Amino acid sequence: MNKYISIFICFFITTFGFVTTSFADQSLESEISQLRAEMKAMQKQYEARIATLEQKIGTSESKTDSAYDKKGSELELPEISVIVDNVANFTDLETNSTKDKVRVKEAELSFQGYLYPDIRGDFIAALEQEYEDNTVSTEIDIEEAYLSFLNLPFGLQAITGRKLLSFGRLNALHPHHWNFTETPLVMQNLFGHHPWFDDGLELSYLIPNSADLYCKLAFSLYNGKQMGHAHSHSHDADTEAEPEHFGEELIEWDGHVYTGRAVLDIPFSDNFNGSLGYSLALDDNNRNKLHGADFVLRYDIPNSYHKVKWHSEYFYLEENQRNITPYGWFSYLLLGLNKNWETGLKYDWSKFADNDNKHAWAGSAFLTYYFTHSLYLRGEYQYKEHASGRNENQFFIQLVWGIGPHSHRLEE
Repeated sequence: MNKYISIFICFFITTFGFVTTSFADQSLESEISQLRAEMKAMQKQYEARIATLEQKIGTSESKTDSAYDKKGSELELPEISVIVDNVANFTDLETNSTKDKVRVKEAELSFQGYLYPDIRGDFIAALEQEYEDNTVSTEIDIEEAYLSFLNLPFGLQAITGRKLLSFGRLNALHPHHWNFTETPLVMQNLFGHHPWFDDGLELSYLIPNSADLYCKLAFSLYNGKQMGHAHSHSHDADTEAEPEHFGEELIEWDGHVYTGRAVLDIPFSDNFNGSLGYSLALDDNNRNKLHGADFVLRYDIPNSYHKVKWHSEYFYLEENQRNITPYGWFSYLLLGLNKNWETGLKYDWSKFADNDNKHAWAGSAFLTYYFTHSLYLRGEYQYKEHASGRNENQFFIQLVWGIGPHSHRLEE
């Protein structure tokens, strides 16, 4: 009996162990299969996520490339402007070749833009119309064609090419941006009716200072281009009164021209500021040395379009070959009456580049109506006393219009 009991117990234990082991193996295999299924599901999810991310990255790169290409084309596309300066001159001097004539004094075509984030290109061509007796001549000049490097090492900036020289304050501005019509006498007698321009290189540096003032130094090297004709018919056309024909010659540079300019702007208050400048130009053999001093005071009345500006410049020439020292100056007072109207007075006094014994002077009054920043109409009366003693009364009507960014009065 005990024997059978022992055999049964052994069978039961063996059978139970086998069954238990079988169930355990089945449970383990089930868990392994479940884990494998979950891993495959996770793999599919990650593969889907990776595919989505790759698609997003590709789209982003495509957008970036497109934006870059768009920005690159924007950098390459220049700003184009056209500016036309029409002037009518009514005078009582019979020998003035522009007497009672309406003419396109100048038409400018400009292409301007960035070739690189810190490199800018400017190209400005001008068509000028001139009268000699009853003959009309048209000249085409490249007034400016230069590159500006705006972010050089050590805080330097550079300009290379053809440019209106930064000698004084007014010469660097195109005449259609001036607040009056007629070129100041001292600039006519030294540079001609057209502002002084030449080909060369300019380096400038903005001086850091604790007072946070705008203080700039510039040094230039130019080819020494000879000035244009003085158009001295309006200086004096009476050859009997002035047989020497003085005033026909402008500054004649001997070789290269070296210039320097220092500018200091002083903000007296939020609405009142001043600017002081000194310019120097000399040539290779020290034949000519030209000095220039300028200052501007401006006050803007708060919460209005009213303003007052006083602008003066003085020029002094040392001509060592002839041992003469001609000089001259101009000064004008500008009043901004409202958004559209400006008026002012100007006084000119000047000797001549080839004669420091004679001088001419003029007084002017002008009134301007600005339809927009790109369209204005101006009337200007000028009384002039020529070096010969002749008097002249002139009345100018000037209409300037422009299309594009260069036509705007940015200096104001």
